[in-house]
Amino acid sequence: MAELLIIADDLTGAIETGVQLSKQGINSRVVLDSDVEWGLILIDKNTTVLVINIESRHLLPAEAADKVSQVFNKIKGSGIKWFYKKTDSTLRGNIGAELETFMKSANQQTLPFVTAHPKLLRFTRKGFQYIGETLLHQTDFANDPLEPIKSSFVPDILKKQTAVRVCVSGTEGISDSSSLHTHPKKIIVFDCESEEDLKIIGKYVLQNNWQKAMAGTAAMVEILPQILQLKSSKVNYENPNSPMLLINGSLNNSSLQQVLYANKKGMVTLSFKQNLLKVSNIKSNSDYKQIIKTIKEKFGAGQDVIINTIDLDIPDQKYNFSLDNSGKGHFKSVSKQIGLIVSNILEEIPFSTLGVFGGDTLNGIMNLLGCDSIEPESEIYTGVALSSVYTKFGKMHLITKPGGYGKKDVILKILSHIKKQSK
Repeated sequence: MAELLIIADDLTGAIETGVQLSKQGINSRVVLDSDVEWGLILIDKNTTVLVINIESRHLLPAEAADKVSQVFNKIKGSGIKWFYKKTDSTLRGNIGAELETFMKSANQQTLPFVTAHPKLLRFTRKGFQYIGETLLHQTDFANDPLEPIKSSFVPDILKKQTAVRVCVSGTEGISDSSSLHTHPKKIIVFDCESEEDLKIIGKYVLQNNWQKAMAGTAAMVEILPQILQLKSSKVNYENPNSPMLLINGSLNNSSLQQVLYANKKGMVTLSFKQNLLKVSNIKSNSDYKQIIKTIKEKFGAGQDVIINTIDLDIPDQKYNFSLDNSGKGHFKSVSKQIGLIVSNILEEIPFSTLGVFGGDTLNGIMNLLGCDSIEPESEIYTGVALSSVYTKFGKMHLITKPGGYGKKDVILKILSHIKKQSK
């Protein structure tokens, strides 16, 4: 029976969170869609941690907050002891609105909030978020086509969507960053630059009895077993097998550079032509037929294949999405179309290892494959998760990564890991 509930705003983030626990022998289950019926998973005696993907990153703030509230309404009387709101380490999404509703629903006045992810070089210094030594709003995330980041000061980002008092806790102690001194509630943003800092924050949370409800990145989730005294057990998992089909649906430049680097090193790399992302009769499309032919040939030769959702033959191509609701809706329809294409590929070419970069693309694919939950198993590299999924085509291994994670050689490292485990 679930003891800890984690709420995430996108699917790759949900899996990344669950795997921090699974790799320590703590059974977790990721629910793809908070709107479906997941009551049986909640009471499953083998599930210690339940991670719910509310898919709210691109919603309006009020809609995102309502998603959080709906999850709490579903778990009333369940006996869950602890709650965690997983947020993006680059602070995309409706963080302020979701945290305010999360605090209210969990009935907690003080919310510890850890925005850093030291292993991924995401640091919080005096309340400012950094990627390495660069302020967040000066990185590629400032140009995110759906959620552009315009500020690096965490309290300012939160205050766009919430009136809850926000404080910063650094080496000099907690200081106010809001004029709302009389507000009974507060969110504490913790400075953090190392794994040792995470442990210090954990001790501070326990000392103040704030562990019932916390928020932050997957980095903080990794130390929750110690804070909450979660029971672990040894679990044996099957290893993934080659060949792998890798779908890069992320629009982040980091993922694109990873694909280009892998291609430069000799990996077979295909692209979805733009007309393929619009047609209704996929199987009759000539570009689709060529993709099927190539995958069959390369898989037959034991080679892995990457498919990039941006056409690599068009220099500097970018999706021209506007930032209003229609633009986000269009991107959602593209993700659904990608899911339909992958489902068709699986009908024609059975394989057991699928890799996906980007949460929106992953969600579109899993929905079309008839998958409603995911079992995280292990972490191949920091931010790269290995999971088991049950689809309409049977059991598969799933390798996932949020778009902005990883160095340029991450794809080669993933493939090296699979080949090593297959021996």
